[in-house]
Order: sequence, then C-alpha cells, then structure tokens
Amino acid sequence: MTILVADIGGTNARLALGQHRLRPGTLMRLRIADHAGLDVALDHYLAAQGNPPLSGACLAVAGPVSGGQARLTNSGWTADAARLSARLGAPVTLLNDLAALGHALPHLGPGASHLLQPARTSQSNGQSVVLGLGTGVNVAAVIQRPGQPAAILAAEAGHLALPHRIAQQLSARIGANLADFPTTEDLFSGRGLSRLHQCLHGPALPPEALAADPRYHDTFALYAHLLGLWLQDIALITLPQNGIWLAGSVAQALVRAGLGPTIATTFSAPNPNKGPPCDMALHLITDDLAALTGCLAAIQGA
Repeated sequence: MTILVADIGGTNARLALGQHRLRPGTLMRLRIADHAGLDVALDHYLAAQGNPPLSGACLAVAGPVSGGQARLTNSGWTADAARLSARLGAPVTLLNDLAALGHALPHLGPGASHLLQPARTSQSNGQSVVLGLGTGVNVAAVIQRPGQPAAILAAEAGHLALPHRIAQQLSARIGANLADFPTTEDLFSGRGLSRLHQCLHGPALPPEALAADPRYHDTFALYAHLLGLWLQDIALITLPQNGIWLAGSVAQALVRAGLGPTIATTFSAPNPNKGPPCDMALHLITDDLAALTGCLAAIQGA
C-alpha cells in the first residue's frame, strides 16, 4: 500500500510516499512558483518516483478546505479532491496544513520539537493548539482523547483583525503605518515581518535577508513581544492545557535569533484582563516534515 502525502504551502511544497511512516528516499521539495498548478507538480513528482500505483493520497494545503475543494491563500493554486482522485486513480483527502500539523502532534518523535517554556502545572484537558507562522498565518485547535485519533478544529485565524492591545503597542512604535497591518496575517506572516522592519528601520528586505541588517534584532524583539501577546489571546480562546506548538519558517527564525525567551516571557506574564495564567508548555516544531507525518496519521485514522 503506497500513500502519497504532500505539504503545499504558499512558497514551497514537500511531497513523499509512505505507508505507516514516510518512505526514505522519496522526499522532494518543490517551489510553488516553478509549477503552473497542483496537477503539474504532482505529475512531476510521481514521474520522478516511477509513477507507482497509489492506494490513497492526503494533501495538506495552505488554505481553507471545504467540500473537498481548496484554494491556496497565497499562491493561487487550487485543489479538487474528486478531480485529483480521478487523475491519480486513488482516493484523495484534502486537509488544511495546520490541521495536518495537528494530526502530527501525537506522532512527533525526539528532536522534532524544541521546548520554549515548560508547563507550570500538571493539568491536562487533552487540548492543544498549533500556530503556523510562515508565508501565511493560521491556528488549529487539537483535541486528543485516549484511544482516538486527534480531532482538529479548523480555522482561518490569519484573517482576524489585529487585537486592540497589539495594535496599540504597535502604533506607539510605527504611528500611522499601523494601517499596513489590519489583520494578524498582515503582521505575523513573513511579509508582515519584512514590512515591520521597513516601518522601523527603512530598508525593504525580504524575510530571508533581514538578518543581514544590523538592526534586525530590534524588529525581531518587537515582533516576538507582540507574538507573545497574541499567544495569550489564543490561550484564552482555546485553553490548551496540553500545550501550544509554534510552526513555520518565521517561528523558526525567531528562535534561531534567540527570541524564544522573549516570546515565552510575554506569553506567561500576568494577563491585564485578569484572565487565567498562561502556564501551559510552549513548543516550536522543528521537524520540517511534520505535516507529512500528520497527513499519514490523518488518512490512516491514527
């Protein structure tokens, strides 16, 4: 039984074959911009693998999924499960990419994540949340019950308006440029981080080039503080006593730059609205293939 799994983001896609686990030697990374659409990318990948017969496919996409169809938010690609199933000759499941990470949580092995803040209580309610920070931004709440597959509550949190207290603190630093950040995705995505740096320090740099500017640490520090505030809000909405898991290229860049403690300190500070303490564990998912593992778990009901 061979299963095709894919993690299709706004900038890059990862594809692999698997069964109970990912099959070594089958991983391929593709740039979205290099392919005209999802069909073309899948054809390219499967041809490179010798066009193996498939028993199923599970594709995680960076966009909302409804009725077996999806439009990727930041790339323009579309996906239709029924059409893809006919093309591949096997059933196709479409998942939001954050939902795939949610399915991966029970299966993350040693070295797949980095602890930013340990839990300060032994309480557990089976609830976790994953926050993706990359080309786009989204959140998925995860419910785990003994002996049952993970249940994922899908969302499109990147389109939420910027919370008031975050907007206030951001306005104090960038003034009228606050209008450039109407939503959480406009601030916390990769392009948002670049725009924030431009508002603070002038040069327009892509996210991957920010570290070349000696003033980048000030931008990262402000971003990390504001992210900690948003994590407090997310924790109040989802009460994830089993932990919060950050994922994505921007989250990894912050931690590499040494801003993990800033995120954790702001997150665990007393809530000004007298909410419960944010004493749950805070993690960073470091395994770039976690969404593929989640696709396998989802299609197999694990």
